Amino acid sequence: VFEPDAANHAVYDDLFADFSAIRESVAEQWPRLAASRSRHSNLLPTGDLELEPESMSILE
Repeated sequence: VFEPDAANHAVYDDLFADFSAIRESVAEQWPRLAASRSRHSNLLPTGDLELEPESMSILE
């Protein structure tokens, strides 16, 4: 279970607001994106996504 850091609450809220706005702005393009993904599935990465520690610095 994810336990958010209370000290970063404002950061989480800001990031979620950005995510929500972006998600809403591209929602009508999802069918096109899904079709493209289906056509090019052989080019998509497989397996687990490994993040480098420095890529997580946005939340610090």
